[in-house]
Amino acid sequence: MTNKPKTLVLTDTPAKARALKRLLGRHYTIAATDGFLRDLPRTQLGIEPDNDFKLKVITVRGKAPLLNQLRRDTVDALRIYIATEPGCDGEALAAHYCQLFGINPESNCRVELNALTKDALKSAIEHARSIDNGLVEKYWTRRCVNRLISYNLNPYIWCAVYRGLSLNQMQLMLLRLINRYKPSTPPKLDDAPVNPKTLQLWAALENFSAGRAVLIARQLYEGIALDKNFSGLITYFRGDPIEPASEDLTPDSIKEFLSTNQLKICNAIWSRRLKFPTIDQKYLERPTDFSLMLELDRLKLNWADTYSAAINTLVKNHYVDRIDGGYSLTDLGNQMLSTVDKFFSKALNEKFIAELEVQFNAVADGRTTRLEVLRKIYEPFHEATEAAMHSLGDDPKPKDPPIIESDQVCDKCGRRMIIKNGRYGKFLACPGYPECKNTMPYVEQLEEHCPKCGGRLTAKSINRRRVFYSCEHYPDCSFGTWDVPQEKHCSTCGAVMLLHQFKDRQSMMYCSNEDCPSRAEHPINKILEKARQQSEERRQRRNEQ
Repeated sequence: MTNKPKTLVLTDTPAKARALKRLLGRHYTIAATDGFLRDLPRTQLGIEPDNDFKLKVITVRGKAPLLNQLRRDTVDALRIYIATEPGCDGEALAAHYCQLFGINPESNCRVELNALTKDALKSAIEHARSIDNGLVEKYWTRRCVNRLISYNLNPYIWCAVYRGLSLNQMQLMLLRLINRYKPSTPPKLDDAPVNPKTLQLWAALENFSAGRAVLIARQLYEGIALDKNFSGLITYFRGDPIEPASEDLTPDSIKEFLSTNQLKICNAIWSRRLKFPTIDQKYLERPTDFSLMLELDRLKLNWADTYSAAINTLVKNHYVDRIDGGYSLTDLGNQMLSTVDKFFSKALNEKFIAELEVQFNAVADGRTTRLEVLRKIYEPFHEATEAAMHSLGDDPKPKDPPIIESDQVCDKCGRRMIIKNGRYGKFLACPGYPECKNTMPYVEQLEEHCPKCGGRLTAKSINRRRVFYSCEHYPDCSFGTWDVPQEKHCSTCGAVMLLHQFKDRQSMMYCSNEDCPSRAEHPINKILEKARQQSEERRQRRNEQ
């Protein structure tokens, strides 16, 4: 007897797929695509300005087997629903699936995941709708504008500064704001409904980072395991407003399943209105997350979805230093800003960036088209790009990054190793290449201290996804962890706190000191012990081979 074909639900991430499997049960088949299966190429512009901005789309590297499997699954399905997030990003993905798998975009195939609870999903499926082409066009208009700017701006930066550097509109705006920042008087913020903007502003005053607040909101939206049950706790974390997904699951009733920070944000959302404390002058006497977000709001820039990623990228790329919660430009950041503003201060000014979102919304409403917006935006920007490149001479070439020597000596030829950037992050390479091809991991010294011996902690990039944190005296001092050291310290013993990240993006904070009373019955102990056992088993298997 053959199995009857089931209803297939397509979604965009593995985390959502796991949540949907728990909530919908065995009568549904859930499949995740992990984003676009066919997309613009990563190493090319992929847009033809001289051909009405026609797009070049290719199969994403490594996703051909998944694409073929999903094509077989969709052929066998009795019914197909597309369950992606609300908004233009989720709508564009839904339209993408329709095109790939022959789903009629005018059928009731689109399910909006406003909340991940059983009742909300049942209602969403009952009210499935057709694809909103206006939102799809808004997504692609924004995507094309961002790519046209970055893929034209960055080659100029490579020739004027050095290769490998990059900058987008929001990052450029933040560099400008940090550079010209002047202290202001504390404003009085009234109680406000919970939305992505107010949540990040409130979090900045509660000693969260904006990125941490968004991450926790995503975790609460995507769902928490509650004993034997599973449920999303809040409505869509980029929605306006953000509300409880179920009135039955109050913060007090589920606090045993939440981290301290998750519970704090839950309480804020359940209160329906955020109560802002009196603002201390320290948040405004220098560029901080709070003061920068206020300034972006004053300029009427749409920052809620992009601020945390932009500021973290500036820090990661060493354009900006983060010291005691404040930001200042590095020498490289100053060089980047002066280089770009020499020719792009008008083409990429505040008014232009603020107007972009107005134009994108006009596309969504049908008041203009993607082609009209791209033509209007591209011409002045392209003229600025040509003038910038012309200033560099007849045949400008990308400059090589400056050579930065390390204290490490090559153990093969005796030369001093240099620090280089690769696909997996920083690494040490011998300057004698190609005669000597020796490479070594790059070990970065952190500000935090080891809970065992007091030495400085270090970070070693193992591959693109994993960083190993250990004491500078390792292995003489045995402290080592894959969990990320935080700026926060334990309120019980003062040791640095660590953040354990689960595969479904949920996280857990704990004290790094194993002897701290706060670790006595902490759930992280079982998790770490299991990881140690698995690591030992793998080591034994390798030794036996």
